[in-house]
Parts: sequence; structure tokens; C-alpha cells
Amino acid sequence: MILLARFIPAGRTVVTFASGWLEMPWRRFIVYDVLAGFVWASYAALLGYFGGKAFERQPWKGLLLAFGIALTVTAAVEGVRWLRGRARD
Repeated sequence: MILLARFIPAGRTVVTFASGWLEMPWRRFIVYDVLAGFVWASYAALLGYFGGKAFERQPWKGLLLAFGIALTVTAAVEGVRWLRGRARD
């Protein structure tokens, strides 16, 4: 959840408050928060660098690609979570 919250506007703030309220262990929160920050920053920097070159003349195509990638990552993570939950039951 912490990882996905980086990609959702205001998600990081909500997850931070929820983690504290639900008394998530500090070390676990830090590990996921650092990982989420690294993934988000890498995604944004690489997309900006390569997207600027590839979509210089048609920026709307870059926006569609970025949105598609974000949806794919979210769907993959949620799919894995769903399968793991189903396997436990």
C-alpha cells in the first residue's frame, strides 16, 4: 500500500497518517517508504528523460503512455495481493 500511495495524489500523506494511527512498526514503514520513494523517483526521472526525447512533437502520446504504465504497475501489484489473499483463504 505504501508503494502505491506514491503514485496517487495525496496518497502518500494519507498512508503516512494511517500507518501511524494503525501503529505500523517504524522500521517496516521506513523500509517501504524508502523503497516507494526510490521507485517513484526513478519512474518520474526516466519517464521525463526518455519521454521528452520520444514525444517532443506529440506530448499527449507521452501522457497516455505514462498513465498506462501507472495503471499496469498498480494492476500488477493489486493482482499479486489478491492472489496471495486468495491462497491464504
